[in-house]
Amino acid sequence: ICPGSVKGERMNRVINAKAKLINKNPKNIKKEFESMVSLKTFVSKENIATMALFLLSKDSENISGQIMTVDGNTERMN
Repeated sequence: ICPGSVKGERMNRVINAKAKLINKNPKNIKKEFESMVSLKTFVSKENIATMALFLLSKDSENISGQIMTVDGNTERMN
């Protein structure tokens, strides 16, 4: 499972560190990160857990050797 930017404390630390480094408002940095994702939002830990549960279920019995991306369709990363 390849997650994109997952909302939560770690992502908040990344946003705040970048904002401090380049002297910008953290809200603007968050919007900048979100603009790189088609769905314009970070994924949640629940999104990742749902994929894990699906892959553990009988419904995924014919899936093998795949990269399961749960990232809101990340288009680019800076």
